Amino acid sequence: MTDTDTANAVTTGSVKINKSIVGPGGQLFGKGPFKFTVMCTFDKRTVLDTKVTLTPAQGATSVTSEAFSGLPIGTNCTITETDNADADNQRLRLRW
Repeated sequence: MTDTDTANAVTTGSVKINKSIVGPGGQLFGKGPFKFTVMCTFDKRTVLDTKVTLTPAQGATSVTSEAFSGLPIGTNCTITETDNADADNQRLRLRW
């Protein structure tokens, strides 16, 4: 690698939540709010620990959080939906 390559190398990434509101219960349970925790670790250290609340616009089929950026490459993230407004619950684990 040259100095230029090193200067332009991507060493961080980001994560965001995109909640889909689909299926037969979408109209009934899709109003939210939907609550999540986001926990990310890198090299056995916590680099992100936050709570997120997403409230979709009326009639929306999805809602997206802000991006949480600056996460080192190799970060492990667990996103847990802690309040799903009585909809199905999902737990995601991501690594990049």
